[in-house]
Amino acid sequence: MHKLMARTGIFILCVLSFPSFLMAAGLDSVKIYFLKGNYHRVISEAEAQLGYFNIQGADDLNYLLGLSYMKAGNLGKAEECLRRVANNPISRNRERALFSLADVDLLEGRLRKSEYAYKKLLEDYPGTSLKASVLFRLSRLANKGLEKERSEEYLFKLKRDFPLSLDLRYSKDAFSAAGILQNEPESFAVQVGFFANKKNALKLKNKLFAAGYPAYVESSSGGYRVRVGKFSSREQASSIGKRLSRQGHPTKVIP
Repeated sequence: MHKLMARTGIFILCVLSFPSFLMAAGLDSVKIYFLKGNYHRVISEAEAQLGYFNIQGADDLNYLLGLSYMKAGNLGKAEECLRRVANNPISRNRERALFSLADVDLLEGRLRKSEYAYKKLLEDYPGTSLKASVLFRLSRLANKGLEKERSEEYLFKLKRDFPLSLDLRYSKDAFSAAGILQNEPESFAVQVGFFANKKNALKLKNKLFAAGYPAYVESSSGGYRVRVGKFSSREQASSIGKRLSRQGHPTKVIP
């Protein structure tokens, strides 16, 4: 009798675990199709399996579905799937889904909405691994809106914080146009302060940086200079200088 119960217990355990095994196998096959670039197969397989998965499995499937619909050019369905993930506050894919939703807005031509979404992502996830890609997109959006100064600021942050990123490689031409390459033969900066105490210089630099300016500190004989940007023309530097002056900072274009 005990042997029969033991065997029955084992059988029940196997039956209960079998659906989980099938779900894991199904999700793995969808991931493989996605990595191979077979997005139409991902869509057909994932849509057929979606109702059989637990919450986390369905979340993973919806994320892959959203990306696959984007690749297939169906932005409406992509948004629908990604929105399900983004609306789940405990989803492990939420951060990436929000980024992809901003990409959908960008592809649909909703530029202001996409810009807001990228900025909100940086605000909600300051340590995001997607920061380089977000900065690159924000620089392009600013450039599309003819806001060259802001585009330069985003590119400066990208170059400074992510010198090896693929996004930086794609934006080489943009950096040349912005005049903020390290080897630029001639550049102009805006000096905003000079301090004997390095701590005070860093405090101003951090304040300017938090406001979106590409600020930095340079040491010199007798103290520390706080400067903003490396611009290809005096006109660009003067424009930033005027904006800083209106905000109460003493400025001087260098050289």
